[in-house]
Amino acid sequence: MPLGGDRRVSSYVSRRGDRLDAGTALSERVNDYVDYEVGVDRDVNEREQRVRGRVDLLPRYTRVSLGVSRDPSNTHYSAQLQGGIVAHEHGVTFSPYAVQDTFGIVSVGDIGGAKVSTPQGPVWTDFSGQAVIPGLQAYANNPVQVQTRSLPKRVDLKNGTKVLAAGRGSVNILDFDVVKVRRLLLEAQDEQGRPLPQGAAVFSEDNHFVTSVVGEGMIFLSNIDGPQTLKVSLPDSASCLLHINPEQEPDDDQFYETAPVVCHAR
Repeated sequence: MPLGGDRRVSSYVSRRGDRLDAGTALSERVNDYVDYEVGVDRDVNEREQRVRGRVDLLPRYTRVSLGVSRDPSNTHYSAQLQGGIVAHEHGVTFSPYAVQDTFGIVSVGDIGGAKVSTPQGPVWTDFSGQAVIPGLQAYANNPVQVQTRSLPKRVDLKNGTKVLAAGRGSVNILDFDVVKVRRLLLEAQDEQGRPLPQGAAVFSEDNHFVTSVVGEGMIFLSNIDGPQTLKVSLPDSASCLLHINPEQEPDDDQFYETAPVVCHAR
């Protein structure tokens, strides 16, 4: 019986000869990393019951299962560790699943912690941007997709979905091209401290149109890769220069940076 989301209750009744058992369990997948089950089993004839619980953890690069059960005379504990290790030309990569005879290595630039959906379940790239595709169906199309929400905010992909057609027993290498974009929102003022007028055109050093000033002197640059000078054309036929020198180390988790800047008369 589903209870909404990934939560459900199941019950059973079993009869073997003179023995009659019944039980109920609640299970839930909390997220990609945790799922659990708790339940009660009862011997109806002997009026004895057993309480049990299990939790499965997926800490990205391995799988852990912990369990406990208790009846009137004993308490049982269990623990299990699963996964795989693949050595390849670019290093050693861990997998939370058993590696099959047909598998692959996927890289997402040098981005660690990127979530990749594979036919065997989600995997996450390690510190070097690589992950194991633990199993592929031979001679069939296998979709592999990078979940873009798991990427840093200033990182874009040229293509986030690819399809592999693998031969049996093959090792497949799959690379996703990463584009790191640096966005900058300027709070531009003139030398008297007044915001630049709305609608003023902004040009590059070689006189190519870049963007225009929006309200309160805001100038949004969609991609900037280093120090540069911009020219702002003002309504009175005058112009001024913006000298931009962004910080050396951008924050990958910021969609854009902000910086005040003064436009100096030419």
